[in-house]
Amino acid sequence: NGTDVSLPETLRFTWIGIFFNNVVPGATGGDVVKALYIMKRCPGHRVQVLMSVVVDRVLGLGSLALLGAIVVLFSLDKFAEIAIGIWGVILGVGLLGLVAFSRRLRQLVRLKALLDRLPPKLGHLLKKVDHAVFVYRERKTVIVASLVAGVGNHVLAVLSVVCIGNSLDIGMPSLEYFVLIPVINIVTAVPLAPNGWGIGESLYSYFFGQYGAAHLPGVPETVAKQTMGTRGLALSVLYRLHVTLWSLFGGLLTLFE
Repeated sequence: NGTDVSLPETLRFTWIGIFFNNVVPGATGGDVVKALYIMKRCPGHRVQVLMSVVVDRVLGLGSLALLGAIVVLFSLDKFAEIAIGIWGVILGVGLLGLVAFSRRLRQLVRLKALLDRLPPKLGHLLKKVDHAVFVYRERKTVIVASLVAGVGNHVLAVLSVVCIGNSLDIGMPSLEYFVLIPVINIVTAVPLAPNGWGIGESLYSYFFGQYGAAHLPGVPETVAKQTMGTRGLALSVLYRLHVTLWSLFGGLLTLFE
């Protein structure tokens, strides 16, 4: 997008953002800090780099929902309600992209005229934001590659949860992780608690209890839900501690800034 930020710098700022996830509300709250560091690095392109972080987050959300949407097709009978929610997220991201990139829609709402009517300073700022987003319309390859890379990233993240779950002998089939974990990760991104702590544990407990009870045959339903919910809670805590440990590398990088 016209900046000279290198790949090593991008990786460094990303790790720093991951470290600050531990204290900023939401599982992706560190993006705010990452954006501030990149804006400081590129004082002449602050709007462009800020919007690159926003676009990256939207694409990350879309790729996460896309992973869940594909996997849920294999278990629609069991996860019908979750399927509706996931496809709703994909529809929302798609509509956001349509609003951002459609020339016809822009002409229909007379976006340029609306921006011209605003106070000069605000109008100028919003025009820069609009231009910084619209530039990605001509970067379709980047958008597609980012979505594919995002799906691959989320597959690895879910696989790490599967490995921890198997080591705890939780008893959930691997396929169901790929439906439940994307939903949990989408909700924990809401900025309510640092790194989604507490929110994630509640969701793991609820979803694993609700959908995992069937994997404890012969156990009364109430007991099975409570047992699987407790296992899901333990899984969440262990996984988050594991992520927190890795994030400390970003803390070391922060010391050199």
